[in-house]
Amino acid sequence: MHIQMINLSNLYMKLTYLNFEIFKYLKVLDLSNNGIEHLTNLTLPKQLKVLNLRNNKIFCIDFLHDKLEIEMLILDNNELKNINKVNVLKKLKILRCSHNKLSTIPLFQKCSLKEMDIHNNFIKDITHIVLIKNKQSLICINIYNNKINFLNLDLYLIHIFPNLLILNNSCVERRQNSEKYFKNIYTLDVFFDIYNMYPPYTSLQSLEINNLKIKNILFDINNDNFYNLKFLNISNNYINNIHNIGPLDNLKVLQFFFFFPQMIEIKYGSHICIYIYIYIYNKNIIFYYHLGLNIK
Repeated sequence: MHIQMINLSNLYMKLTYLNFEIFKYLKVLDLSNNGIEHLTNLTLPKQLKVLNLRNNKIFCIDFLHDKLEIEMLILDNNELKNINKVNVLKKLKILRCSHNKLSTIPLFQKCSLKEMDIHNNFIKDITHIVLIKNKQSLICINIYNNKINFLNLDLYLIHIFPNLLILNNSCVERRQNSEKYFKNIYTLDVFFDIYNMYPPYTSLQSLEINNLKIKNILFDINNDNFYNLKFLNISNNYINNIHNIGPLDNLKVLQFFFFFPQMIEIKYGSHICIYIYIYIYNKNIIFYYHLGLNIK
């Protein structure tokens, strides 16, 4: 028998049998409204698409692994403080994790989220939201009732997620000239938390902080913290100095641009290729320079 859906919601009794791996054709599993605390023995079939665990007392989701093909994960109303394990789900499209105890979210680099609902948590920093890799795919974000103190947050999220349709349960209305707005007055200053991205960051070899409209990098990129860094891309931002970059003995490629020419000084190792983009505004003309330097 090819069972595709199992609904064990609202039983509110201890579930002793959690081996669902035997149901090879299972697509939907609903364990909501049961007061479940532990799921360490939960096993799931690879082909499962929807997992509903809302309204329980779950504080750990270590049962997730990278072989699963879950597309919709519902974790609302639990006791979760950390959901980093969600990041192993490469096919995840919908994440609902409201009314938990989250202080941060995973750095989504593998999946293509369409919906992210994380309202009513304790999130303060939006770094990992800003750094979501597949920004084009997101059409719905609910992040209200958190601890975020961020000027013009709604406008900024609309700006960086070009296909966003729903923001905080409201239809998105895009302002005209939003690009000009951010160029003139906006400074992104959330990157102090970058050290939490890939601990230990001393082993990191490639770092890209491009296309984010930032004016300042508020941490040091040097041998102490990024000794093995070989590739650094800070292009397509509004950075006007790189005083806190270097020395980087193992750096091979550095990419960045400035909006006006200036003296550039950075200490680096041998055999490095530097791409410098300089924009010079002169009335209505924009001069564009691309300098490719091979230093040996």
